[in-house]
Amino acid sequence: MNKTDIKHNKYKKWLAVILAVICLTAAGCGPASGSDTGSEAADNGSGNTTFVPGSFEWSGGSGKIEMTCPQVRMEGDQAYATIVIDSEHYSWLKVDGKEYPTEQGNGTSSAEIPVILDEKMEISGLTTAMSQPHEVTYTICVGSKGTENGSGTAENEGSVAADSTGEGAGAAGGTGEGAGDAGGTGEGAGAAGSTGEEAGVSADAMKTERGPAEIEGLTFDHALETDYAECFDVYYYQDGFKLLDIHGDTRCLLIPEGKDLPAGVAAADASGKAVDGDDGDAVFGTLADGERIIVLRQPVQNVYLAATAVMALVNSIDAIDAVRLTGTDADGWYLDAPKKALESGEMIYAGKYSEPDYELLIQEGCSLAIESTMIDHTPEVKEKLEELDIPVLTDHSSYEEHPLGRAEWVKLYGALFSQEDAAEKQFAGQKEAVAELESLENTEKTVAFFYISQDGTAVVRSAEDYIPRMIEIAGGQYIFSDLEAAAGSSAAVNLSMEEFYATASDADYLVYNASIDAPLNGMQDLLAKSDLFSEFKAVQDGQVWTTDKNLYQATDSIGQFIKDLHLMMTDGKEDEMAFLKRVV
Repeated sequence: MNKTDIKHNKYKKWLAVILAVICLTAAGCGPASGSDTGSEAADNGSGNTTFVPGSFEWSGGSGKIEMTCPQVRMEGDQAYATIVIDSEHYSWLKVDGKEYPTEQGNGTSSAEIPVILDEKMEISGLTTAMSQPHEVTYTICVGSKGTENGSGTAENEGSVAADSTGEGAGAAGGTGEGAGDAGGTGEGAGAAGSTGEEAGVSADAMKTERGPAEIEGLTFDHALETDYAECFDVYYYQDGFKLLDIHGDTRCLLIPEGKDLPAGVAAADASGKAVDGDDGDAVFGTLADGERIIVLRQPVQNVYLAATAVMALVNSIDAIDAVRLTGTDADGWYLDAPKKALESGEMIYAGKYSEPDYELLIQEGCSLAIESTMIDHTPEVKEKLEELDIPVLTDHSSYEEHPLGRAEWVKLYGALFSQEDAAEKQFAGQKEAVAELESLENTEKTVAFFYISQDGTAVVRSAEDYIPRMIEIAGGQYIFSDLEAAAGSSAAVNLSMEEFYATASDADYLVYNASIDAPLNGMQDLLAKSDLFSEFKAVQDGQVWTTDKNLYQATDSIGQFIKDLHLMMTDGKEDEMAFLKRVV
């Protein structure tokens, strides 16, 4: 089976600041404790306009957190702002009495909420960082996008110019990396598996193969074979050169030890401008057609890994020693390997993705930053890293539609760290775990995958999400088979308890997504969330299951989770399950 078969200058800066202040004053937003400026607009392909707000201010709370607004999405006349808080302890944000569940990952919580542009408004958020959940009130003001030109890009001295990859556009809906899901392929615990389209790159762009680059001095040999992954390629050239191609994003040329920069690659700075000096020091280059690429010399070492969900893949191919710096501290890991490495000092916490310790990165000779799509929330961080000659490779595995497509990204990291054989073996194990299941007839058993938010609403997945696909592969049917997510939003869908009951009460199995909430320690924990659960068929039949908290970091075990689902639906041995536990 192959992927075809599976388819789908100083003055200007000060002028910009002055203009932003003038615009902000005109908009009526007063002083606040935080500010974020910039402007940009684009059509996301669904008719909705997205842009970076011209300004963002907020105040309130204890002053211990920071809040940003990387993007605004217009749906008709209604504006929806992505709000990002640099704490993973916020369960929801509330506007006009309605709660909007957050998504967690890389030390942040994010949610898309309705706003009135250029007006102060009050919101609140529920934090669980204290001994008891506590609701905190904030005042925010989201500035408008400014004037658009004919191409749809806002004309503003202080604007962030979007390139073809959408970098700087932020992420509509704030999905995040890891999304609290079985595969851990998207890091934001709030939405189990975002599609990745929120990051500003279209799904089509992510699936468009560019083919091997013609590089003077190099002879193309072959391409890496992939079975499910559609969003990356690895091209091998003679003499050990490799080209990593993340579709719709940066390409990276890996140079073997003892080899020089090929004649067809000109040393460049982060912007792609040619530079003088020793080509052996270049970390960026340009090809004959002007394309900017990353240049890395093997072995790749002293990596800053800020994409939490990638750690399991790197560890699975025995390449974790190449990771010297991480964006998650020891207490944020459920995986033993990075936790132990941090405790022993073999690995160092270098700040989360949005606030890295640049001085430490330089001191440790960081050669590469591996980021999740959350870096698109803070494009200034990526720009700063590249100014310091630390190239950024963004993991886009969350764009993959098939669960095993996400798992197959281990092959890209195998190529990066010269562990191809280990990567092939790791992925083969995942394929083997589900190969026998893909040919099974559907059991016709129905499954609801959900969690209950603090306001009592049920958060489920849209039918297009890959969690339903996992259930299908496992031989079941997702109970919300016709449920669609709002255009431009994440795959998480909020339902009132009554709406949830109307459909899920007849489900054969309830699977509680505890990678978002706390695991259910007993049936009493579920019933405490709503009395209605006592009337659910799955509750009465003793078919309530809970995931574990480590689920979203376990990107190397997607196949195992599908197997767990199959075992659940076929009364298989519970001691063979890794991620599911029966609730009694």
